Parts: sequence; C-alpha cells; structure tokens
Amino acid sequence: MTTFSFHNSIADIGQETWDALVHRPDSGLDYPFIRYGFLHALESSGSVCVKTGWQPLHMVINDPEPVGVMPLYVKQHSYGEYVFDWAWADAYQRYGLEYYPKLLNAIPFTPSTGPRLCLSADLSPEQQAELHQAAAQALTQVCRQHKLSGWHSLFLDTDSLALLKGDGVKRRLGSQYHWFNQGYHDFDDFLSTFSSRKRKNVRKERQKSISRQSATGF
Repeated sequence: MTTFSFHNSIADIGQETWDALVHRPDSGLDYPFIRYGFLHALESSGSVCVKTGWQPLHMVINDPEPVGVMPLYVKQHSYGEYVFDWAWADAYQRYGLEYYPKLLNAIPFTPSTGPRLCLSADLSPEQQAELHQAAAQALTQVCRQHKLSGWHSLFLDTDSLALLKGDGVKRRLGSQYHWFNQGYHDFDDFLSTFSSRKRKNVRKERQKSISRQSATGF
C-alpha cells in the first residue's frame, strides 16, 4: 500500500534515503540542486526555516519502503522563487481570501529547471505515472488539512511536467530570458556579433557602470 509522509526537516529523512532516490548518474538523473547536501545546507544555515518564510515539509512516498521524495516548503511570501505571483496574491486579497501560506515544490533561490519528484529507478513507467498523479492528490489533501491556498511546482523538467497532473491542477506559463555562451572566447568576441552602433552603445554603458563603481568604492 502506498503511503505519503511529510517531514519538517530533510535531516529527518536522512541522506542515504534521499540521495538514493535523487542521485542516479547512470540513469541520467544527476541534478545537483535537489541533492541532500545542497538542501540540508540551506536548512542548517538558517537560510530556509520558519523564520525566513520557508518551512520545510518534504514528502516521502513509501511502498512500503521509500520509493520517492519531493522537496516541499510552506511559504509565507513569494520571495526567492523567481516566479512572480504577486498578482495572484493581490487577487486573493481583493476577494477577502488568504493566499499565504501556500505549499511550494521547488528548489529555494534556484531558478533552474530540473526534477521535482524523484522516484525509484526500479519502478516501471506506468508505476511512475501513477505515483505522480497520486502525489498531486496527496498535495491537494495536505493543503486542505493545513489550510494552505494551494500547491505550486516551479521549474519542472519536461518529464515531470507531463506526469504531475490531476484534478484541479493547472499549468502556468511564464517567459524568461537566458544567455548562452555560443563559444565566445571573451567579451570582445561576443560584441563582434553586434552591429557597430550596438557595440558602441554597450561599451558606453559598460564604461559608465565601471565609472560609478569606482566613484562609490565598490
């Protein structure tokens, strides 16, 4: 029988259990930000805690041994997420509803796409799909029990995005701009792809920035 347990500290789950499910380089799952060491450092340093508005509530899926883990946080604000949902909070307030606290499945302070629910490699694709949907239902139930406005998963990878669904689950789209190094050797090499006018403008802006830093002592 599949059960779900929730923990206020990743230390309660333990590194052996957590990393056995999230660190599998042989299967292509080697995403550093969901590793025990990274998440535990955030908690042990006090960066992630009740006081900072990031209360851990990590989920473990048991069948009956642990077969899945998910980083979860009860949030009292929207800082450190790099997804701006202030309009949602404002809409809730206008209708006399409480948007915070909410439940967040994400990596704190890390806008990097990756896995958000890690499952045992021994599970079949069908079993993994079933557990994703069961997890969505469990999160909805936890929100009801703890009077949370809802749960959110941020920066999911493609596989998780396709599988993490259920009744009442909505997909939210946002736009971001990312810069990729296309083999540039240095900044001048990068500028060589610009038109003459744009290169001149960038150099002026950069020089102004350097001058301001020198004047302020930074």
